[in-house]
Amino acid sequence: MAELPVERVTATRPFSITGIDYWGPIALKPIHRRAAPGKAYVAVFVCFTTKAVHLELVGDLSTAKFIQALRRFVARRGLCAEIFSDNGRNFIGAANELRQIINSKQHQKSIAEECASTGIR
Repeated sequence: MAELPVERVTATRPFSITGIDYWGPIALKPIHRRAAPGKAYVAVFVCFTTKAVHLELVGDLSTAKFIQALRRFVARRGLCAEIFSDNGRNFIGAANELRQIINSKQHQKSIAEECASTGIR
């Protein structure tokens, strides 16, 4: 049997190393009779250390909805040291969007202040 990756056997606080994927679509029943049925997805966050699971309901597979789900997750569970995902378009789009924000000159000072206040290196 192969050795487990270091991320899965290192003792860390829960959700500091996290995997994410989507599950769904889930059919939604409308509250009103005349409304059209909808669908939603579930963002599944899995802690690599404890195997704890955190679920977030997401309206669609867009990058914006993923970033909203990630913000809710971080507000509840704290910052992650590493996040692993597949190469879904929404994850790649979110990575590109965050990279643009980090590299933009107008946000450098606020990002540095936020990182200093939360202990991010």
